[in-house]
Amino acid sequence: ASQDGSGRTVSPRSAIFAAAAAALGCRPAACAATMQAPTSVAAREAADSIRVALAKIEAIINTSSELVNRKSRLGYLERELRRLLDQVHLVCRQFEETEESIRDEAMADPERLQIVDRLRPLVQALRTLEMATAGLCELGESVHFDVASLVDRLGNEAIRIRMVPLRQLFQKCPRMVRELGRKLGREVEFEYTGDDTEIDKVMLEQLEDPLVHMLRNAIDHGIEPPGDRLRAGKPPRGTIRLGASHRQGQVVIELSDDGAGMSAHDIGEKAAQVGLVTQERLREMSRDEVLGLIFAPGFSTRREVSEVSGRGVGMDVVRTNIGRLHGRVEIRTTVGQGSTFVLHLPLTLSIIHALVVVNGGATYCVPAGSILEALKVAPGVLEEIGGRTVMSHRGAVLPVATLAQVLGLPAGPLARDAVNLLVVAGARKRIGLLVDDIDCEVEIVIKPLGQLLRCVNNVSGATIRPRGDLAIVLDPDSLVTSANELWQAPTGAVVPRQAQPRIKTAHRSAVPTRAPILVVEDSVTSREMLVGILESAGFVPVIFVTNLDEGGRRDPRQVQEASCLVQKRDFEQETLIRKIRELLGE
Repeated sequence: ASQDGSGRTVSPRSAIFAAAAAALGCRPAACAATMQAPTSVAAREAADSIRVALAKIEAIINTSSELVNRKSRLGYLERELRRLLDQVHLVCRQFEETEESIRDEAMADPERLQIVDRLRPLVQALRTLEMATAGLCELGESVHFDVASLVDRLGNEAIRIRMVPLRQLFQKCPRMVRELGRKLGREVEFEYTGDDTEIDKVMLEQLEDPLVHMLRNAIDHGIEPPGDRLRAGKPPRGTIRLGASHRQGQVVIELSDDGAGMSAHDIGEKAAQVGLVTQERLREMSRDEVLGLIFAPGFSTRREVSEVSGRGVGMDVVRTNIGRLHGRVEIRTTVGQGSTFVLHLPLTLSIIHALVVVNGGATYCVPAGSILEALKVAPGVLEEIGGRTVMSHRGAVLPVATLAQVLGLPAGPLARDAVNLLVVAGARKRIGLLVDDIDCEVEIVIKPLGQLLRCVNNVSGATIRPRGDLAIVLDPDSLVTSANELWQAPTGAVVPRQAQPRIKTAHRSAVPTRAPILVVEDSVTSREMLVGILESAGFVPVIFVTNLDEGGRRDPRQVQEASCLVQKRDFEQETLIRKIRELLGE
């Protein structure tokens, strides 16, 4: 404390306010209020917010995502009601025409009037049914519209709860760029924009590794040393720009540099040297496909391995992580001018848009973000080169395979008039995928397949369709990889292991009409529920419990060809298999 001119004791805080007031030309009280204002604003903001556990937010988002399935189900029921109304309307018109025809004939034969009298109540009942069905259709349409609007609003608001700005990720980059540039002897100016663009927090956490590897690649492979830049007529300091924005319902992140750029020819030659591609295949690849080879595991243009590069794992991490996020990477580059990597990502992983396709009687969903085009082409457009199917697409040779071939399923004959083709983009290349039918584009909620099926190749999950049945959600990047391996295999060769399903496919023709399925569940309530579901699906449940009391009374031959649905988590699989073999006498 100190004393003022009148001898009064003044606290350091008051002295600061007095000095500030003198400098600003205002009263100390007003200055104190001004200096305290930010604190009160922060306090008000803190009072308007609460801390919520992330698990609770995820529970809300998962529940709102489930409502999307219910919305689709309601839309399906509305369409079924409309179809029923059309059928009732058709039958009603047919009965009215029959009544009029009999009435005309009754002019010559009065006895037929009795038939008209008998038909009249039926026709009237059909008209009443038609009116009632029409009313139900209008009610269903109104309810579906209202529910769909509410579900969409709730879903958007729920997703926004978990949305965070990319600033949290972008702000970590300048220091890393500065330190890495100093280590590699590069002078780098780093700029970023669009850091207020929001993205799902779960996706933000998975974006950090790809972004780090892309920045390392830009500094080490893109930006030249100052001397080289001066000789090329460039300023000694290179520039790396990072930007983000929302475009057409996606998050687009662009990372560009004004460095040396990439030569598709050099990339192709290097890939051929390390055995990633043959010279024959290299000649058939488009420029974009050749550039995509930088994402291949083990690819690197560095001749020596350093702490930063040379191992060929960096861009492979980018491909893998972006693929998991149902996104894709686009490359733009000009030799001597620089390169740009563009990441196209969905706003959230909770709900994605997918294209529903049908092949071999089964329904599949392909994430729409990886489909560049959906076409109907004449079979004559497809060509055979060396026993492999290709087509010319936008000035490049596009490898073509049927979805059945890629999944390792029996393939039927192609349609004679036109075939449905999807141009699917992976991280490294694109392929043409032939399917039997293209249904529609829908919003889906991806569900995991569980522990038993998590390693199935080409599959990322499953979703519930409006009718209540399941559809497999395919993994575009894995599809492209499997199709490429299949396409590169020698004619008549066995499909490579990577392109085959990791579980044996049971063909429909080999499965009995009422297939037995083994149910392992000790809980009576859960077991009865499972049995009811399986019986409604056309299976013959064979009950098996861990103590063998109930299972022992079953005919062992029933389970010889049975599938196994394991629901008892605390029962070790080895013990289960041993007891089943004991039951079968093996």
